[in-house]
Amino acid sequence: MSDFDLSDSWRLLYASFQDTPEGARWRQRLGASADEVRELLVHVFGRDLCQPPDTLDREQIGALLTQILPGRLQGQEPYRTDLVDLIEEFLLHVTREVGLSSAWEWSSAVDQHRAGYEAALKNPGRAAVGTSPRRTPDRRAAPKLGRNDPCFCGSAKKYKHCCGKPQ
Repeated sequence: MSDFDLSDSWRLLYASFQDTPEGARWRQRLGASADEVRELLVHVFGRDLCQPPDTLDREQIGALLTQILPGRLQGQEPYRTDLVDLIEEFLLHVTREVGLSSAWEWSSAVDQHRAGYEAALKNPGRAAVGTSPRRTPDRRAAPKLGRNDPCFCGSAKKYKHCCGKPQ
């Protein structure tokens, strides 16, 4: 993967999935949301997980379903309830396409975390992925001392003629 990043690799895998009968069925089922779902899945697999298919394990799939994916969704998307089934079929396609023997492991991980995904979607206080809390700017404790202000040492001289004088 030297010439392209992981997102491109997952995008190619999803494109090959769309060429299968299962992918065509999903494209028809998702309708106008198909492109949005494709970009969402490419992003969560390629950028949020940052794992090539051959190193993906059940813990990462669990994190994807219970934390990452619910954090990327607003909760009102028409396809949100179908995503787990789509991911399961897509991962099965990936195992066939890449030649991996982890189809059972991934499928059981998806089934194991299905309830966690649904519970995370119902939680209105779930953490949004990719957003950070707004940072407050650093502020001075005291106002800035100007060159023509009285010196802070108490000499009654201007700062520029006292402690601020270049030596």
